[in-house]
Amino acid sequence: MDKLRAGALSILFVTVLLISAGAEVAAAQPPSSPLGASSVAQASPASGGSADACVTNGYLAARVDDLTGIYSFDSGDCPAMTASPDYILFPLGTSWLTVADFTSGNYYTEAGRAGADSLGTPTSSVVVGDSIITTFPETPEGLVVTQNLTVLGGNYSASVITMSVSVVNDGPEPQQVGVRYLWNLDVGGYGGTWLQQYDNLTAGSITGYETSYASPPDSFSSYAISGCAQGAVVPPPYVCDPSNFGTGTFVAYGSVSAGPGATQPARLVYGWWDAISDTAYGYTANPSDELGSYVPNVSGQQDSAVLYYFANSTIPAAGGSLSDQADVGTSPFVYHFQPTVTLDPNSGPAGTKVSVTGYGLAPTGTVTMTSFGGLAAVALSGTCTVDSAGNLTSSGGCGFTVPNSIATGTYTLAFSDGRHTPTADFAVTPAAGTTSKTKVGCRWGKGSSASVLTCTAKVSGDTPVGMVSWAATGNGAVAFNSDSCTLVSGGCSVTMDSAASGVVQIAASYGGDSSNAPSTGVRDVVIGKGIPVITVTCDSSEISVGASMSCTVTLTGGFDSPSGKVTWTRDEGWWRTSTGFHESTGYASFSPKTCTLAAGSCTITLTATRSGTFRIKVFYSGDANNAPEAGWSVTLILT
Repeated sequence: MDKLRAGALSILFVTVLLISAGAEVAAAQPPSSPLGASSVAQASPASGGSADACVTNGYLAARVDDLTGIYSFDSGDCPAMTASPDYILFPLGTSWLTVADFTSGNYYTEAGRAGADSLGTPTSSVVVGDSIITTFPETPEGLVVTQNLTVLGGNYSASVITMSVSVVNDGPEPQQVGVRYLWNLDVGGYGGTWLQQYDNLTAGSITGYETSYASPPDSFSSYAISGCAQGAVVPPPYVCDPSNFGTGTFVAYGSVSAGPGATQPARLVYGWWDAISDTAYGYTANPSDELGSYVPNVSGQQDSAVLYYFANSTIPAAGGSLSDQADVGTSPFVYHFQPTVTLDPNSGPAGTKVSVTGYGLAPTGTVTMTSFGGLAAVALSGTCTVDSAGNLTSSGGCGFTVPNSIATGTYTLAFSDGRHTPTADFAVTPAAGTTSKTKVGCRWGKGSSASVLTCTAKVSGDTPVGMVSWAATGNGAVAFNSDSCTLVSGGCSVTMDSAASGVVQIAASYGGDSSNAPSTGVRDVVIGKGIPVITVTCDSSEISVGASMSCTVTLTGGFDSPSGKVTWTRDEGWWRTSTGFHESTGYASFSPKTCTLAAGSCTITLTATRSGTFRIKVFYSGDANNAPEAGWSVTLILT
């Protein structure tokens, strides 16, 4: 990576972007203890109380322990330290900053974690607008470390936590400095997560073992952390499938990418938290160490963390200037549940009383219905509020009554808690004891529409409304232009084209509504065979005896393209033209005498054998859907 160049003031910026990609962050039930599934205890918060600094945009929150400077990221608002927030980084004390002074050989961490020297009690940790600015006392070498956390964004998809750390050398000698971040990731109250690499959020390989990435490029692979793990805290009805990496109800996505003018981290390590937490700075990943073991009670190996290393650079003595920065983003690094609303019952006639419950909703919010299947929303009754764990329970009596005069069918009900829009389906069924009757009538069109059949359903009952579905069975066939229609004043129609001859039973099925039961009406329709139009043409209307020419028969109309055979003969009868009556006095031969239609036509060769007038007669044998038919040519002159 680029090195920090000459200057008395050198600042390292680390930006952590926490953005929900396509799914919003929702409250999860907090862990009952900070152990996760590991039997190795993680550190408890170094201090607590409402005096600790916290900033939030209502969706994400950044907190800082005033006595140590240790930070944590949560979803939701700013809770008191003693409350149970929805952690993004595991509770305070398990993620921290290291500033390494390689010149002196001293390592500094917040609260002296991992046996390093402590950065000390911050000289100040103040909230300024959307930021918490924490300044640590000067180290013996003259390094002053300042940490700045800022929460931005007006909704989940735009919510961002930025973190910048400045290291200023006020001492008389240059100092070589490195910076490391230990992030102990938390998914649904569980630290034993797995890293799944992604290519632009397209599923890729699973990293189930300790892995080190040297000099990540500007477009480092994205990754995801699955909460489907042994010991994960999952509120019902969510379940995890521990037999498959990468599955689960809640997933945290992330990626590392540099901002404008930024330098990528020198190294990224995904490893075992229990081993990483024993080190202040240096750590070597062991690719044989498995992470996310499914074996219960395996100490430590179900807990993971990520290390980010920045800048091993020389910061000049006092008097220089800022020369470079580094930036890392993880977008998003937030676990989420799919918010769910459940209806009990989820089907019934108009007037049914339905209770509403839900999980993964915005905590301490209020739930409303915003749509009843695209119809006007129904007002919810009772106490439709969400507790601090994101649960909407039926104990408060939240529910609604299915409105009257609504057609039967399945409706998607939409709800809102102010941040999420979960949905649930409800099937409206006919009321008990109601009846309806459906009659069907059909008629053929006229002229050019003679092959078009229009069928009408008439439904009687208690002012029926809703849909009618159409179907056809039998040894004939029709092609519906639409297979459903909506009742208007108790009736509706569809059109269809005849597709095959035979008897067709047309069925109209009324689905019912809140006052009328379903019913079906049928009508038998006879579809006769098509009668094609036959045209005979030859290369010429006059031909000399002994000469030959091609003649073609073409069949149009009827069903589809008529198939079958055509037989060619001499017309032995009389015919009339504008010049009078005629009969065939000449003779000709046909080769072949019978041809097979292809795409509705076929061609033969006619050879004149005796002079005179001559007319061709052809006979079409018919097929399954087209009736036999005869046709003639114009008068030919054989000379």
